[in-house]
Amino acid sequence: MNSSSAFFDIPRFLSAFSEWGAAVSLCAFLPRRDGRRVFIIKAAFFLVLQTAFMELTGDLPLVFWIPCMSAAVIFMGVFVYSSYSLTKVAAFHFTMTAFMTAEFAASLEWQMEYFFLGFPPGETAFRIANVLIVNGIVFLSGVFFSRSLNRGFFASITWREAVSVFLIAIMAFTFSNISFLDARTPFSVQFERDIFILRTMVDLAGVAVMYAYQSRMGELIMEKETAVMNTVLSAQYDQYRTYQQGIELVNIKYHDLKHQIAGLRAEMDPEKREEWLSRLEDELEVYRPETQTDNAVLDTLIAGKTAVMRKNRIKFTCVVDGQILSAIHVTDICSIFGNALDNAIESVVQEPDPEKRLIHLTVTERSGFIFIMMSNYCSRELDEKEGFPVTTKTDQRNHGYGLRSIRYAAGKYGGSVTCRLENSYFELKILIPLKQGGGK
Repeated sequence: MNSSSAFFDIPRFLSAFSEWGAAVSLCAFLPRRDGRRVFIIKAAFFLVLQTAFMELTGDLPLVFWIPCMSAAVIFMGVFVYSSYSLTKVAAFHFTMTAFMTAEFAASLEWQMEYFFLGFPPGETAFRIANVLIVNGIVFLSGVFFSRSLNRGFFASITWREAVSVFLIAIMAFTFSNISFLDARTPFSVQFERDIFILRTMVDLAGVAVMYAYQSRMGELIMEKETAVMNTVLSAQYDQYRTYQQGIELVNIKYHDLKHQIAGLRAEMDPEKREEWLSRLEDELEVYRPETQTDNAVLDTLIAGKTAVMRKNRIKFTCVVDGQILSAIHVTDICSIFGNALDNAIESVVQEPDPEKRLIHLTVTERSGFIFIMMSNYCSRELDEKEGFPVTTKTDQRNHGYGLRSIRYAAGKYGGSVTCRLENSYFELKILIPLKQGGGK
């Protein structure tokens, strides 16, 4: 519902269409909760509901205008939250943005009608064309604005940002409609033409401030993500270097002890000493160096995680063609595989049955792509955000960067990252074109 009904007998459908269009355009690039067919049904139902609500409340006294407006905004919020994969706070945030955008589109539309057709307006065909053109321009701008926001923006919205956007919307809405609500205030104007100009200018300022605030917030979030991912990348590489140095020492000690045991066995025959030497040899077998992948960096990462996996009785298997990873920089290999292994280990250790603590890694060439899949058993349902599982750690704002770091590293080579939970196995899949030949 909007304030124009007191000025014009505008078809209720056009008002509902403005609010529906604002919600859909600003959320155009958000991940949907359901498939396309279900989404279309929800969107159509919301449009019909809004139109019916406008018809039923259009002739109520002015005192009911604010409550009816609030109800219309709630309908919009329910549509956003039920249709897109957003938290409640993010849905509230985007509902306020859509509401302010719809208000600006409506005020601009009504000002154009008043300017070209006068009061009261006629020419229904012109009015419908005006609605479509004005809303089309405004909502197309909303689509481009939504597209410009980075993916981390949607997951990082807190109540502080949402309340800020709410206050901007309320202040703009109040001052833009103050002449309609009460003509005796110091900020009210008396003439109809001035009322339309004031509403349009204030709504435009409100939208501009809101979008500028969100753009800056998105930049700050991106800067934070970049800094955190660089820290994660550096930590993974430092961890790799530590593993490499430790494994080199273990390899030296392993071979030295193997020779010592062989010498002792040749010189001493007592049964107890033989039994002791055999046991020592079995213990050393735990630290036997293995080359599994034909890629030294990946071998080092796997070897570094082996002690943790053995301690937690995790069974790790792999089928890897490590040679095809030669085009990927060592730091990116550390980021992709180090984070993937850490996430898989963190997941399977939560399985109470040690027999189900299974991790499998596949790296192979597939249709001109490097195909990487890390799969692990997972009996739990996972919450998702932006198509990726939400971190199980309590401090979600400062965690969950592992998958983002993987996506960032793969993106350097034109790669893509997907994940899904199917048949109690979580699968992380990465595709990187072989023709890229190196990082950017």
